[in-house]
Amino acid sequence: MTAQVEALRRRHVRELAAAQRAADQRLAALMRELTALRHLEARAQALTRLLAERDTALEHQARRIAELEAALLRTPTQLG
Repeated sequence: MTAQVEALRRRHVRELAAAQRAADQRLAALMRELTALRHLEARAQALTRLLAERDTALEHQARRIAELEAALLRTPTQLG
């Protein structure tokens, strides 16, 4: 009977070690995925910031163009 108990104990130890390795592998995969998602989130935030800066610059340029066009229309021409 002791041999059977020892065999069961060794089997249990092997199964436990295999389950631990599988859990460690799943955890490592989840950590890689989390890292990738955080990287993508940071990129999305950077792109959002760049787009906002671009929109602000475009608005400023549009206002400046409108000012220049208005000034040009107020300037008398040689034709009259």
